[in-house]
Amino acid sequence: MTDTDAVNDPRFIRSPGVPEHTRGGIVRYVDHGIPPGSFLSAVICNDLRGAFSQADVENREHLFEIVRWFWNEAPSSCWGSRGALETWCARLAQDRADV
Repeated sequence: MTDTDAVNDPRFIRSPGVPEHTRGGIVRYVDHGIPPGSFLSAVICNDLRGAFSQADVENREHLFEIVRWFWNEAPSSCWGSRGALETWCARLAQDRADV
């Protein structure tokens, strides 16, 4: 999936406020376990201060939409803590290795 595909991913229909430039990182993480950058990592780890300090202007303005996307669309086991992020990435990396 390219970033262009991520922009049009149907999972973003209910959360159109998620910035287009952020969608690729979300999809790569949720679908493939590819570790995101510092901003999305902070969001995924439930680190509000870190998310605000790492966000660009557009992501800062749309942080509620990004969190709502994870709440409504992402598997609950892939977000909420640093441990969830690490376990998710490790599990999907193993799945990729087994292919």
